[in-house]
Amino acid sequence: MTTAFDRLNHVEEIMLAKVQQRTPQRMNEDTFLMKTFRYYDLGGTGFVNFDMFEKALSPFSSGITYEDLTAIYHRYTSGGSPTQPALNYKAFAVEFVSGERRRPDLAPPEDDAGAGLDESCNETFLRVRDCIYSRGPRGVMCLAAAFREADPQNTRCLSYAAFHDVMASAFANESCPLREDQVDMLFDAFRQAYNPEELAYDELFLALQVEQSQERRDVVRAAFRRLDTTSEGLVDMAHVVRSYNVSRHPQVSDGSKSAEEMLNEFADTLSDAVAFRRGQRSYPTNLVAWEEFEDYYKLVNGCFTTDACFCSILQKVWDLDKMPNTAIDARAVLARPAAGVPAKSRVGLHHWQANTLPSNVTHHNVDNCINVGDVLHRVRRQVAQNGLKSAMNVVENFCAVDDDMDDLVDVYEFREACRRSNFTLRDAEEVAIFEECNTDESRGSAHEGGKINVQQFLRLLQGPMGELRRDAVRTAWKAIC
Repeated sequence: MTTAFDRLNHVEEIMLAKVQQRTPQRMNEDTFLMKTFRYYDLGGTGFVNFDMFEKALSPFSSGITYEDLTAIYHRYTSGGSPTQPALNYKAFAVEFVSGERRRPDLAPPEDDAGAGLDESCNETFLRVRDCIYSRGPRGVMCLAAAFREADPQNTRCLSYAAFHDVMASAFANESCPLREDQVDMLFDAFRQAYNPEELAYDELFLALQVEQSQERRDVVRAAFRRLDTTSEGLVDMAHVVRSYNVSRHPQVSDGSKSAEEMLNEFADTLSDAVAFRRGQRSYPTNLVAWEEFEDYYKLVNGCFTTDACFCSILQKVWDLDKMPNTAIDARAVLARPAAGVPAKSRVGLHHWQANTLPSNVTHHNVDNCINVGDVLHRVRRQVAQNGLKSAMNVVENFCAVDDDMDDLVDVYEFREACRRSNFTLRDAEEVAIFEECNTDESRGSAHEGGKINVQQFLRLLQGPMGELRRDAVRTAWKAIC
């Protein structure tokens, strides 16, 4: 029989596993936690209140309920209230990692722990939901696939025996075990009114889903619109997977998962969600409808704790922040050559005159080559006019658009960084820069959707430093040292 003490211990073990995944190499988990808390301890007091505690642990508390987090906070505080700074986070980090407060000899007496042990149906249901979402999208879809496999006739209903087998196997190795009476309560809550011997598992999954906010619904619709270029409401599954920019996913960027692992997880869970919605006897097809795409994100919605986290991930992996922007792309029209043919001339009234076409920065002969050095010199002077802060902002802007942190930016990211840095480049100048910085032919040019190395471009933009300036820098450094 699981006590509240054991259940809270399991919640802490789940959080500790997430801390261990995110802890950098050559750093202890307790040191990593201290640094996380220190970020919110602006006064350097060594103590945090509950709000700071909740924010600091938000990266590791996905799927953890507010009540469990509050219980953990009070377990490690010596006094005070949730609004008073009563938690010594240095001591907390050491004890949390070592498991000092999770020792069995610290469990309360059985008669005290047994009081209120019996859960209501709603409490059991919420515990099951928290457990499912703590496993991530794969955990949700594994449960959905188990229900689908138990219903070969696609009746969308299960008998008590089948429901019991699915729940027992799904939660066999979890710290959220279900007793017979708890399974009975769940079955009674979702049994069919007209057929009491069966449970409608679609209603169970509807109840498990966490309601999406309007902000989340909007970003899901924007993602599908980007995929559905023909506005038919159907997209090919292969096209969906190809369009999923896994390199921009935060878990890939921070190294906690590989790009291949993350892409396989998305492809597998999306396929499982579509298969669950259609059932076993559905007609096989590789097309994904808008309703199926929407239902997938409804199913995994509870795996994301905040709207900001959910929307940020979708905007990155579906490149919603790279959708055509007229403010950036309109200048491409100005980069077109004036005619593309040799200049004509005439003599007299009925003959061609010389130089009938204008010649300036927006109208030029296609035979004129772009000098990358002159272009970068012009940009360099423009940045210099705005001062030292502007020069530092240029470096910051180009590093910021590289959100997958691979030191490579595509043409859209390059244009966005230029826009933030308040300088513009004509299309031909942009192509010349991409060709100059592109040492790997497989990356392609700007027109082919290629990428350039950020550091190489910044070195070109900064230009060489004169010997007199180098001497001045060396002298200043010696004076400091």
